[in-house]
Amino acid sequence: MLLCLSHSIPGRGIQTVSTAFGLIAFILFCLSASACSFNTTQSEARDYFEPDVTPRFHTTVAPDGAALYYVETGRLETEYNIIFVHGSPGGWSAFQKFLGNVELGRQARLISVDRPGYGGTLPGRAVPSLADQSRIISAVLHQSNGTVNRRRNILVGHSLGGPIVIRMAMQYPDLVDAVVVVAGSVDPQAEEIRWYNSLAHTMVMRRLLPR
Repeated sequence: MLLCLSHSIPGRGIQTVSTAFGLIAFILFCLSASACSFNTTQSEARDYFEPDVTPRFHTTVAPDGAALYYVETGRLETEYNIIFVHGSPGGWSAFQKFLGNVELGRQARLISVDRPGYGGTLPGRAVPSLADQSRIISAVLHQSNGTVNRRRNILVGHSLGGPIVIRMAMQYPDLVDAVVVVAGSVDPQAEEIRWYNSLAHTMVMRRLLPR
């Protein structure tokens, strides 16, 4: 019936119906995403990894007092830290395949964080500022026996994690040795504006999105 209705509506009507369905689908996605905690329990994590990979679960305190949750695998006595920062929505487990890579773990300490607002880091709290997110996540750069971490820190950011790791490199240049951005938005002028971007300006989406 929907197909027949679409064919009976000329030109602009089809576009209106398509936009309406797109808006509904986008709202449903946002609602479903907000209902998900993106938590992976310690028991689930241990079951996921192979027997020769032992995940270590930590909570450390950021400079502003916020508690940052992260999971690590790999060698402790190594020169390199590889720190993974997920996008939105998500959690530390977005990179669990990398944390479970035995060969990679032999060469580096692998760390995946829960970004502020997700998992065990300020759950349910919106932290829209990249500077604030960077400051909180930087706790993993500082937490080595209570002193500044002198290992080589390689930051890997996916999606929104991309601009966050770049911001971390800007704020803490002495602690960041390399940055890898995967499918991240880092240049607004290079971004292609798509039809659904305008939905963020609607009244419904303004109520759903964090300020």
